[in-house]
Amino acid sequence: MAMAEKTPIDETILSDLKAQDIDFELYEHPAFNSCEISALWHKESGHTGQRVKNLFLRNKNGKQHFLLMLPHEYDFDKARFKELSQQKCGLASDDRLWEFLKTKPGAVSPLSLLYDETKNVEIFIEASLLQAEQLHVHPGTSQASVALTPDALLRVLKAWGYLPHLIVWQTSNSAD
Repeated sequence: MAMAEKTPIDETILSDLKAQDIDFELYEHPAFNSCEISALWHKESGHTGQRVKNLFLRNKNGKQHFLLMLPHEYDFDKARFKELSQQKCGLASDDRLWEFLKTKPGAVSPLSLLYDETKNVEIFIEASLLQAEQLHVHPGTSQASVALTPDALLRVLKAWGYLPHLIVWQTSNSAD
């Protein structure tokens, strides 16, 4: 099996967090190419905190983009997101992910909103995430995680010009 290419931690993101006096912990780890790999690493390493599934979406005509943050164990449901956003959406292409968030598949993160200069991306956060002690999100690579409090994340987003939509996701179809 080939070793995954090392993607560097985005030092611009970390510098911005430090400049905003945001407390965070940085953890380097193998690439999280699936929720299962992430779950196993967290269990074996003893790291606590809420793992987050981040999806980068675009509307039907591709003129609007969305970042959806869900607890890692929740499933994405296009129909449910259409109810919440009032738009038919699908996953955005890798090219759009790079264009708007300067990141690659597997490393989607609210921290990448730093690069959305046009503020074309709306962020939706599942409300239960705000009850977590810590959230684990990627700093520009799937080979590291930043652990920070929900309040710290909201402060960062506000400083960057984002007012997240808080949503309640249906959990009846979610996997454990």
